[in-house]
Amino acid sequence: MLSPQTLQRLPDELAELVNEVQSDILSSIAKKLVKADYLTPSAEWQLYKASQLRMSTKEVTAMLAKLTGKSKRQISKLYTKACKEAINNDAKIYRAYGKDCSAALRSVALSNTLKAGIKNANGMTKNLCRSMVESSAGTVTHLMDKAWLKVQSGAFSYQEAIYDAVAELAANGITKVTYPSGHTDWADVAVRRAVLTGISQTAGQMQLDLAAEMDCDLVEVTAHMGARPSHAEWQGKVYSISGKSKKYPKLSTATGYGTGAGLKGWNCRHDFYPFFEGISERANLPVDVTENNQQYELSQKQRAMERSIRVSKRRLAALDGAVQAADDDVLKRQFQTQFEKHSAILKAKEKRLTEFCDKNNLYPEKDRVRVIGFGKSVSQKAVHGNKVYLAERLDKSKKSGIIEESKKMAAVSQEPPDFSKYPVVEDISAVEKIKSKISDLLGINNTDINLNGIKNTEVLEPFVKRLHKIYEDTGMSFPAIYATEIIDGDKCCIASFKPFENKLYISSKFFNSKEALEHTMKEWANSGILPKQAKSINFLAEHEAAHIRIPDSLIQNEKAVNIFKKYQLNNLNDRYIYEYFADVTAIYRLNPRTTDKKVLKAIEFLQSGGVKI
Repeated sequence: MLSPQTLQRLPDELAELVNEVQSDILSSIAKKLVKADYLTPSAEWQLYKASQLRMSTKEVTAMLAKLTGKSKRQISKLYTKACKEAINNDAKIYRAYGKDCSAALRSVALSNTLKAGIKNANGMTKNLCRSMVESSAGTVTHLMDKAWLKVQSGAFSYQEAIYDAVAELAANGITKVTYPSGHTDWADVAVRRAVLTGISQTAGQMQLDLAAEMDCDLVEVTAHMGARPSHAEWQGKVYSISGKSKKYPKLSTATGYGTGAGLKGWNCRHDFYPFFEGISERANLPVDVTENNQQYELSQKQRAMERSIRVSKRRLAALDGAVQAADDDVLKRQFQTQFEKHSAILKAKEKRLTEFCDKNNLYPEKDRVRVIGFGKSVSQKAVHGNKVYLAERLDKSKKSGIIEESKKMAAVSQEPPDFSKYPVVEDISAVEKIKSKISDLLGINNTDINLNGIKNTEVLEPFVKRLHKIYEDTGMSFPAIYATEIIDGDKCCIASFKPFENKLYISSKFFNSKEALEHTMKEWANSGILPKQAKSINFLAEHEAAHIRIPDSLIQNEKAVNIFKKYQLNNLNDRYIYEYFADVTAIYRLNPRTTDKKVLKAIEFLQSGGVKI
């Protein structure tokens, strides 16, 4: 048996190692983005980008080699120590009841189970490293292409393009692990889950093997306050391993042991130990369900705050790398100003976490907010940056030195609507029905549809209906659809297609209120942020579907850039070439009889490139 506290601490060292590598990679890529030559002619750009990508991949691989070497040694040490502790704790119980388990502890079966657990964990590390290399390469390619297109279009200055690329890198990060289901996690989160679950399951199998040798059929499951509600139902009770007991339920059936969602599954900190009927005394007192659930909710809020702090530290690591690499004084000052701003945000987050833990009597887990790549040097700069930023906020007459980001940032800086003005009507049964409808109408697997946070279908129904029409007209394939409250930290983002994840993200905030969505789109269209035609759910669906089916490689074509320069639409959003081609596609499909030359020229180009309109 391993205590919940021991299980919780097990992944710390490996997660710290991954954190270190993540931050090193972020800083390295930021420097590459700053130093790249975005004035390279289109005929030479692909070759130039490929050479930069090779250098970046080589650097990332070298960083990961360090992780792989250290992790193999740590995994072997960690698994061996934890599993031996679990088995020895059980052995003490057997000995206390007069059972000699000396021979069983030396059995080949126990040794093989441990070796298999270590082998699986090393395989996990290998897959993680492969995923990190692929993620890094995809990020470099995407951001360099985006910056190059901006410079070539003439709509953005050299400095603006580089600044935007680093800002996107800092905001979104890299090194995310994508599971077969399509779900993505930060690498350190994936490692923490895999190590905790892997050790717990390996130790569990060894404990069951020992129980079989000792002819012990009953076990008592541990209990702890703050367990997830589904686990609180079965924690602290006695179960039969075989299911032959008439008094106690079968362990696997009652607790879900052997499944990801059950006992010793994903992130589970419960364990079990031998129990002898009529001799053993129950060690676990009943846990109040209401109090447990309240404690669980508080722990989840704490985890969310800790994750947010880690994201801020990674952002600062990327910005610090950009500051170091920038030769242009204006660009360097832009990055420095952002570094100071996000230093203040980090300190505010840390303060809120401390106050939250103090208020709710929670233990602040410093290991969960540590990012080793965010070392002493960057940490000291962040402290100083926070002081500078606060001083500038207090002295409003002081110039901050940051370049005015021009009207191009207006769309991003627009305030989202006050959602409290728009009541949300809940209809969960309708949401469940439309999930099946999405699968049938758009040909998406159910596992690739996540509607968390969606409470009704007043936006989703017409949105999906329009996507289905596009599907019938073009035969296009749709990616996974994922709902989230805020997309990429941008409260004004309604929907966004992520090509490297192959996911269409939708904002549950906007999708829960048709009135809020349409009012906001009309307001932005009337103010010149979006095209004047962008006032409906149909336009939103057409726009996002265009992003999905127009390949990046086509827009990187020199002819595409020239069309964009000459026929750009008169709104702030369409200073971005990707948005321009998505908007003209939506405008044309909603009004095929348009005579607008700016639209028709772009459509003619897209059709010549094989895009089905």
